[in-house]
Amino acid sequence: MAFGDYLIQRGYIQEAGFLYMDSQEPEDLEKSLNAFKKCGNIQMCMSIAYSLGVDSDQIELLITDLIQVMTAATRFKDAGDLLTKVTDYSLSEAVDLYTKGNAFMEAIRECMREEDEDARRSLLNTVRQSVSLAYDVKRNSILKVLEDFDKRFLRLKIVQHNKRSMPVSLGGMGDQGLGFDADQMSMSGASDYSSSQ
Repeated sequence: MAFGDYLIQRGYIQEAGFLYMDSQEPEDLEKSLNAFKKCGNIQMCMSIAYSLGVDSDQIELLITDLIQVMTAATRFKDAGDLLTKVTDYSLSEAVDLYTKGNAFMEAIRECMREEDEDARRSLLNTVRQSVSLAYDVKRNSILKVLEDFDKRFLRLKIVQHNKRSMPVSLGGMGDQGLGFDADQMSMSGASDYSSSQ
């Protein structure tokens, strides 16, 4: 699978993963698994892991590695989804990942699994603050879009006004002797032609 190695070197990691997978040799499947892990293809990682017959402990190690990949890629919701598949995972860590990914319904779901009332209240407060922050960010983004629209609309109205004013301005130039009168030019031309006859 020299070509697969070449693709890895060139940065075509997922393509290399599919190429290794076609081999069905355990060694190449391992390379395929590592390639899909690097590019964060969760579904293919799990499929190949089961094809290799890995046990539950190895699956959890794979999930842990994928969580790190997802977090580094700011795919926080995917990281949270993976974390909830790990045995005895940390609820607070899951809530943190979901709130970072603006997956607030999932974050609240994890909060409600906390049996300790004080801890649950603390987690819910964390989610509430994240929701408020996300709302402010979204609101400011919408206001910025509206502000840009108003500026563009005003600019368009000014251009339209200037275009409508241009013929009037040209007419005014004629009154000041700076323009021309098409009718006069036409009649003058006709008179010159008649004289030449």
